[in-house]
Amino acid sequence: MSFAQFRNLIIGFYVLVFCSGLAVAQDTYQSLYNLYEQQQFERLKIELKKYSTGTSAPLEIRFFNALFEQDAELAKQEYQYVFDHARGRLKSLAADKLREYYYALGYYVNADKYHKFIVENKADDNSGVTQNKPELRGENKNIPYFIQVGAFGLKDNARELSQMLATQDLPARIVERTVNGKTLFCVWVEGKNSFESTLQYADKIKSKYDLEYRIIKP
Repeated sequence: MSFAQFRNLIIGFYVLVFCSGLAVAQDTYQSLYNLYEQQQFERLKIELKKYSTGTSAPLEIRFFNALFEQDAELAKQEYQYVFDHARGRLKSLAADKLREYYYALGYYVNADKYHKFIVENKADDNSGVTQNKPELRGENKNIPYFIQVGAFGLKDNARELSQMLATQDLPARIVERTVNGKTLFCVWVEGKNSFESTLQYADKIKSKYDLEYRIIKP
């Protein structure tokens, strides 16, 4: 066997070992993703105890650990790090958490940046948020965006806002969503056929009715 053949054999061996290890890791992390998407946070928290923490931990572990961080600012820093360094589904999950963080603070420009990233990458289905899609009838079936103008723990509060909007010729619907294990009753107003036009419409609603919003792509 020549030296070149021996070298290629060794390289091939290490590539095989690396790929095998990567596949095992992906299978392991898939179970964590499944728990997250199924809203089984207690089980997820228990599973995370099996992994090392800190800045040297894999991005997946840093993301899932951040879900249980009591300090919102520290959690945001972890989400930002994951977003900056991850790809694919994990990057989209981090973007969704950053979107939630900035919406909660009222920093809507920052929030919309991450929301637009999710929409453009068609990542809503992997955001860790489960939702019941609104019933669309007739010509409204083609509307891809909605404007969420309220999210309440009590359905009566959502119904009250919906009825108020109806008196202003702004028909709204109530959509039940589950976010991090908590059931919310969200009030949605129909948007437009593009993100930009929906954003402009949402700004008008906010200006006229003093309602904060977030743009949803079902």
